[in-house]
Amino acid sequence: MLHISLTGALYNAMAQPEQYDLERDGLMVMDVVLQAYVRDGVFQPGVFPAQADSAGWDA
Repeated sequence: MLHISLTGALYNAMAQPEQYDLERDGLMVMDVVLQAYVRDGVFQPGVFPAQADSAGWDA
């Protein structure tokens, strides 16, 4: 799912670069796809894991 979604974002950015920003759209695609696989309260959309606090992660 992640692979095909990122492939679509890459294709759109290459086909219509004036309308698509690969960094913005690629990160948005990853946020949307990953939200489907992570428990509530663990994943913070738009935040890289190194920036997120450890709330919700079991040590």
